[in-house]
Amino acid sequence: MKTHQREDLDHILEQELEYRIIHSLAQPPLDYKEQMAFIREERKRGIRWRTAGVLLLLGKYPAPSDWKSRYYLLLNKRSANIQQPGDLCFPGGHPNRWIDLISSHLVVPHILPLRKSPAFKTQKKNDRKSFTIIKYFLGNVLREGFEEIRLNPFKVGYLGALRCYRLEPFRRVIFPLVGVMKEEVRLRPNWEVDKILRIPLMSLFNHDNYARYELKVRGEFKEIFKSEVVSYDCFIHYEDGQPDEILWGATYKIVMSFLKVVFQFSPPYNNIHPIVRGELYPDVS
Repeated sequence: MKTHQREDLDHILEQELEYRIIHSLAQPPLDYKEQMAFIREERKRGIRWRTAGVLLLLGKYPAPSDWKSRYYLLLNKRSANIQQPGDLCFPGGHPNRWIDLISSHLVVPHILPLRKSPAFKTQKKNDRKSFTIIKYFLGNVLREGFEEIRLNPFKVGYLGALRCYRLEPFRRVIFPLVGVMKEEVRLRPNWEVDKILRIPLMSLFNHDNYARYELKVRGEFKEIFKSEVVSYDCFIHYEDGQPDEILWGATYKIVMSFLKVVFQFSPPYNNIHPIVRGELYPDVS
């Protein structure tokens, strides 16, 4: 096959993958309105739940050996300067109410290129109330992405949204959005980020990369979890010359939700997982 023909084929297949993601994410009904109503009702009872927006961000390697190896999942490794040091997480965080509100009304729908994406237009047409919430959290995650890793919001395409994830022990509701970097860009982590990881998308389908993460619980977390040992499913990212990185917790759950919705993939059963041991935030005493 000639080079230009291969490039054309790769481009078509990439477009098909992104279309599959957009189409798949548009199918399950979102629960954003219901979750916001839940938060309001809880506040009336004197119970405060916080919100957080996260961006499940895909990128493309500049020169893959084949099109299947082109995409990766971008994650941050939290630095020792913030809570949950060493954990892998998406770009994102808690909203800045007024800045993100202004961005959701002015910048996101009128300036950023992502406003032209099929997913953006479809959600605007189908459910305006959910779309208003999506715009707010898009402003949130793009601001956080720029602050954390200098992610250029003009280079991000919007692919859709996943259902919320409730982090019950911490009274937090996470609103996950899905995007793709339209081209490889230079990223620079700030003081909150130890390093940026690129996990090949295909590696997430390898059952051998899954394990069970057993953690000793210390300090204030004993009260939260009511146990000295907790156990979770996890994914292990292997990279030559680097220590293994463990993806677990809320970030793991959201990634698994994405794989289930888009690819109908589920990780192997718990009873065949190897066990990895560690401590839950050993800096906490």
